[in-house]
Amino acid sequence: MSLCKLTVRFEEPFWVGLVECEDGGSYSVAKHVFGAEPTTPEAFDFIRDHWRMQPVHTPENN
Repeated sequence: MSLCKLTVRFEEPFWVGLVECEDGGSYSVAKHVFGAEPTTPEAFDFIRDHWRMQPVHTPENN
């Protein structure tokens, strides 16, 4: 089962979304710059349209 989480925070001067996804034993994270503060519908649209985007970082297993 996949679990994805979107955290939106203000990193001056932009609003930024951090997407974290876990799928079985794998974990990935991606960052998205919204610019202006996203509304709730805009955040849901982003999740719907971009939840499978390429991660910017996937930790390596030790």
